[in-house]
Amino acid sequence: MAIAIICAAVFGVLLAVTVLPDAIPALCAFVGRVGIGRWTDPVAWREQMIRAGRRMAMHPKPIPVTERRHQTLLLRLSGHYASKLVMLWHHGVLSGAIGTADEHPNVKRVRDRLLLDKPLPELAVSAFYALRRGDHAPWTDELARRFLEIGVDGTVYYRASARQDRFVDTLWMLCPFLFCYAQKTGDPCAGDLAKRQLEEYLRIGIHPTTGLPAHAFEIDSKAPLGVYGWGRGCGFLFLALIESLGVCGADTKEYLLRESKKCAETLLATQRKDGGWSALALVQTGAEASASAMIGYGMAELALRLPNGDALRAQCKQSAQSARHSLMRFTRRNGLVDFAQGDSHGGIGMYAASREPLPLAQGYAIRLARTLQLLEGADDGIQNDA
Repeated sequence: MAIAIICAAVFGVLLAVTVLPDAIPALCAFVGRVGIGRWTDPVAWREQMIRAGRRMAMHPKPIPVTERRHQTLLLRLSGHYASKLVMLWHHGVLSGAIGTADEHPNVKRVRDRLLLDKPLPELAVSAFYALRRGDHAPWTDELARRFLEIGVDGTVYYRASARQDRFVDTLWMLCPFLFCYAQKTGDPCAGDLAKRQLEEYLRIGIHPTTGLPAHAFEIDSKAPLGVYGWGRGCGFLFLALIESLGVCGADTKEYLLRESKKCAETLLATQRKDGGWSALALVQTGAEASASAMIGYGMAELALRLPNGDALRAQCKQSAQSARHSLMRFTRRNGLVDFAQGDSHGGIGMYAASREPLPLAQGYAIRLARTLQLLEGADDGIQNDA
């Protein structure tokens, strides 16, 4: 009898250890999606999103880099289930969107440890938002110095293990930081490197017919790697241009504005009827939250910068409003934006099918809502004056 009780207890413990880490998140996701998408008031939606974003920023978690959501115990124990590096740039975006003055200690520890190792483009995301809020810390100087050393004769790679490949992700992570650093410090080399990085990609990494970016390309052969029109990749390119436009020097603004308008016109043609963008721009599957939030925010920001009466301004504003409507359909009752594509865990050509709340989507959805608030307020003021 005692042996049976012991066996039952051991079995129960094993079952709890192996099942609960997977069962609890699955149950929470199911419960969280009950009543999803019932938002009708943009103001209430925006405020609840901000509250949810603040809660998320207070409890940063490593981002899953596998689509397995069952039997994950060994993956978790081996450290292959989630990535602190991906967490770093996701929470950089979220913190920038909600206006957090100080980094969470867990995020700061990861950043400081990685700074000792090697300069990764992901680190530039937090550095960009630090500079924008006036926090010119020594670590941003060190990071810029290392990137300038790598790109002294060309451009910056995404990973040292693939020095000949250039990723669209790198444009968004790196270029706004370098342009901002050049303006804050007066170092023209940083701005020159950022412009070279963009010019190279726009020359080689863009499809000649569709105008959509490849996920990456190989420098020597100029061969595209991955797909053209990955949704989040389109967002990376668009926001590399838009966010750089807001911090670059006067000598580069005309170039960035011209390329931003060209990119916007391309992405307007791929927007879904429901207002979002798909995980693959040319494949009309369901809308995906991170691409929709990133591109929608870019449209709103560009509309804010274009003069009244500009036809593209009106198109961008309408596009951003449609993206907001799409994201409202993806937002849970507690304000979390759901159905964002998981991390591209397998590298080039392998794109996650998982859909879940992510800090990246939350951050850019908040930025979209706030920028539309400014844009619609400005337009209402103009109409009232008329």
